Amino acid sequence: MLSGKPQMSTRLASITGSVIVGTDMGYTFSPTVASLKAVLYRVWHDGRGVLKRKGQFARQRGLQLFIATKMVAAYERLFLCISSDGESRDSYCTYQSSFH
Repeated sequence: MLSGKPQMSTRLASITGSVIVGTDMGYTFSPTVASLKAVLYRVWHDGRGVLKRKGQFARQRGLQLFIATKMVAAYERLFLCISSDGESRDSYCTYQSSFH
């Protein structure tokens, strides 16, 4: 993402729901040769302009999600969630979305 290139990945819930969130940033395909072939033709057909826009969007999303300070904060929350007692666990274990 941070390279500014459009993303391409298999269409799995963990990826399409969190990493590649829409067609604005890349392409997804079923894990079959036919589906991969179809998406590669789509990339070819879309051309450089579309690919550049998708790459810019992917980079912006990557900068919002994966900079070092945010990753450290996310791991800190995970550690506190795992290690905290039942009372304060809810506040640390609640997902804090920072992408708008």
